[in-house]
Amino acid sequence: MVSPLQAVEAHAAARERLSPVSLLAWHADSPKKVLRALRSGNEQALWAAWTAHLKKRRRPKSHRQLFQTATQQGSATWAGPAALHGAEPAESAEQAALRNGYLSDRLSVEAAQHWINMAHHLPKLSRSLEPELWWDLLRETIQVVDDAERERVECASLPGQLLRGELPLTLAILFPELNACRQLHEPARAALAQGMEELLDGEGVLHAKEWANYVPLLRCWIRARAIGGSADATWNAASEAQFRHLIQETLRAARPDGQPLFVGADRLDPKLLRAAVRLCDDRKLRKLWKQTRRRTARAAARTSSAEKPLGLAGVTSEWAQSAILRSAWTKDSHRLGVLYPHQRVQLELHQADELVWSGDWDLQVRLNGQAAMPDGEWEEVCWFSDPAVDYLELEIPLAGGWKAQRKMLLARQDEFLYLADAVIGPAAAEINYCSRLPLAAGVHFEPAAETREGILKTKRSRLLVLPLALAEWRSDPRSGALCQTETGLQLRQEAVGQTLFAPLWFDLNPKRNRQPCTWRQLTVAQLREVESRDRAVGFRVQVGTEQWLVYRSFQQPSNRTLLGHNLASESLVGRFTTKGEVQALVEVE
Repeated sequence: MVSPLQAVEAHAAARERLSPVSLLAWHADSPKKVLRALRSGNEQALWAAWTAHLKKRRRPKSHRQLFQTATQQGSATWAGPAALHGAEPAESAEQAALRNGYLSDRLSVEAAQHWINMAHHLPKLSRSLEPELWWDLLRETIQVVDDAERERVECASLPGQLLRGELPLTLAILFPELNACRQLHEPARAALAQGMEELLDGEGVLHAKEWANYVPLLRCWIRARAIGGSADATWNAASEAQFRHLIQETLRAARPDGQPLFVGADRLDPKLLRAAVRLCDDRKLRKLWKQTRRRTARAAARTSSAEKPLGLAGVTSEWAQSAILRSAWTKDSHRLGVLYPHQRVQLELHQADELVWSGDWDLQVRLNGQAAMPDGEWEEVCWFSDPAVDYLELEIPLAGGWKAQRKMLLARQDEFLYLADAVIGPAAAEINYCSRLPLAAGVHFEPAAETREGILKTKRSRLLVLPLALAEWRSDPRSGALCQTETGLQLRQEAVGQTLFAPLWFDLNPKRNRQPCTWRQLTVAQLREVESRDRAVGFRVQVGTEQWLVYRSFQQPSNRTLLGHNLASESLVGRFTTKGEVQALVEVE
């Protein structure tokens, strides 16, 4: 961190480097009136010529012009936190402390946002501030960039993108007449390009560990692209491609209200995202933007057969440790967001336009009474996406040679979500399993009186929940429970053996899930002998007149039979046709 003495010394050096009456401070392409006043040595004439130039110039555009907002107050909302809102900055005790280097967090995100806001307002402030104060503010803003460079603020971070990317780029674009600002341009482009390269996966997906900074990073990159005016002025060709992918992935990872999944109180202004779509000038992005703002029935009515398909709405990024399982691009589509950085798995589910849960999908496993701790990180082991389903499988090693696997399947036309945990080990043990889904505010679970299914009720809709591995009737003594606790929807199961399988079935169709339902644990056989549940399990699910089949093998796949169907795969989720045949939705060999 910069000490007060270092700050004073740096400020003195900045005054020398950016002296308005020095010929070395001005570029040869500066306005002729400014250069004439500079050569005359008349400081008042120089200041008058400079402020007149700042007032009359048409480039670069102001915030209001860049983001097409109606008022100056509205133009501030693109920036984000309250520190960037409201009227233009004026000199205050806090800003004086900042200028003199006595604020210890001068390289923090909050300070960076202050300086970016200050830079954008400097042209207009030239009409109201005294010349000496105005030049001091510009010098100190430049000095903050130098401090970030000297303190080696990481480019691949939010502070780095603000202080070493956006801020110097803004100064270089706003004041190219001044050499001290002009020379910031190339380092700023390099810092922005480096940040995008290291924070995104090459296809516009932000790494899960940075998801909390999704909105401020997105704002930073959109503002930088807008103030730059072109891709070449902002970054390199690879970064421009990443930027276009990022806007597409932001549309994909959006909640029904347009905010990114998992994001908290820091909200994204829809006008800013719309401006980013315009900046990209891409036909497909414009179509996606319109599609994500429509509801399913309205979108279907407006879809032209001649229009090129927009592609499947689901996506995964193993590098970014994230996935989006989504039924369609429309505003009211079902979607499941998945983040799995390190040893956490976070889920966010939206049934149509309602939030059902968001947060950590907790997992607790005990083996012979001892907690089985993770011995590594979650990794993607399987992803499959087609017009019928999005399917994701994760795995993490546990202590003692055990492992946990998680399966997530979102069926598009069938409208159900299938979540399943498997705990698999090298030898038999007493296994205690517990998982929790963090229900959203206003969502509550109503268990059935005599059976073990229940209903998740939202404000306007409902989901049927079936715990497939538990006995359907509560009178069955086999252990396990599905209930709501203070921390969310909890599933508990117990088993003795090498495996435990804990599947949950969520019916997302609110009309269908009011009909009678049932499920059965099926017998799996091999060579006419019944297989133990350590080797393979099967289930039949029925809601109304529709039926599905679930199968999972825990040993080496081999030819087995289930309800008269021969299977040689590791797992299967399929639907029964009207002829009684099984149509696979997803089958893992």
